[in-house]
Amino acid sequence: VVWLKHTGTVAHLFRTGGSPPTGIVAPPHRYTQYELNLRDRLMKEWIEKYSVEYDSRKAAFEYIIKMLKVVFNYLLIDVVTEYTKLMNRWFESQHWYFDDNKMSFEEL
Repeated sequence: VVWLKHTGTVAHLFRTGGSPPTGIVAPPHRYTQYELNLRDRLMKEWIEKYSVEYDSRKAAFEYIIKMLKVVFNYLLIDVVTEYTKLMNRWFESQHWYFDDNKMSFEEL
């Protein structure tokens, strides 16, 4: 939990698991629930738009990035970089990039 002085609010930031800790924000339960509630719509859009198998992390990562931008009023480049690495983890070359204008991950 982090106290945000400039907003006077509390933000719940969670580290990812593993060793050593990455220090990036991980999707807590409410972000997973967000994806689960929208899964049917997200999967339908995914099939129409993307060439790879559905990855539920995309919706969660985008949601977290959007919410962090609202709180901090700017894009947190370190978080975007780490999430982009995670989205590309299972590909031999870079497959995803984060589009700042659309606020979403897009295929190259």
